Amino acid sequence: NGTNDDTSDDTIDREEKVFKINLNGNQINILDNEPYSSEIMDAISTNSDDLKRVYLKGGEGIMIELDLFKDSSGNDILGEIKSKGWLINEANLTMYIDKETIDINGGIIEPSRLYLYDIESKAPVVDYFIDQSQGQKPTDQKAVHGGMIEINEDKNGIKYKIRISEHVKNIIRNDSLNKKLGLVVTSDITNAINTELRNSNELDFIPISTVINPLGTVLYGPKTEPNNNDKRFRLELFYTEINN
Repeated sequence: NGTNDDTSDDTIDREEKVFKINLNGNQINILDNEPYSSEIMDAISTNSDDLKRVYLKGGEGIMIELDLFKDSSGNDILGEIKSKGWLINEANLTMYIDKETIDINGGIIEPSRLYLYDIESKAPVVDYFIDQSQGQKPTDQKAVHGGMIEINEDKNGIKYKIRISEHVKNIIRNDSLNKKLGLVVTSDITNAINTELRNSNELDFIPISTVINPLGTVLYGPKTEPNNNDKRFRLELFYTEINN
């Protein structure tokens, strides 16, 4: 407090902030024999830097491969975040449903939950294991980790949110590897078993809970139109900045 030699009256200022990352990702067609519309096929084949919509579908469907710390232009920002010394309080993947596109195409039954996992290890992220919350039904378990659809008063799906606070903390503070993650629809959040794919050029394994789920959805992508910028696919970091 203005005295360099006497630190007894000094204080540490803590300021809580939010940092939003427009993610980098690639759409992957799980199997190559599914006939999709030209719009969906364009999204699957598009450059990840221009992903306006994210399509997810179970069965012989579509998933997305995510790189958490590359922004939507492909720039690696992990080093920048580490250098700031932030204390991460919470980290969430936030994904809004493109209801307009769904309605134009006749409407669909939206999946009740999404599942996030490490593609290389085929295991869920650490937040999945830490969350021991229970629900009235098996499908309600691990509600803190999330991934469940959020609906409005009209029972229409609005968004999905997956909490990955511990996963992100391990990468930023403990130098854990920033591995690519897979996002799929799921029929059973308690089932983390994988099954081998024999007719895929890009993946060797896929969660069995998505193979047996026929549902799908359309999400706003990380590079959506300016008027939908508040709904873009993103990673939200809630952190405390310490000012000495």
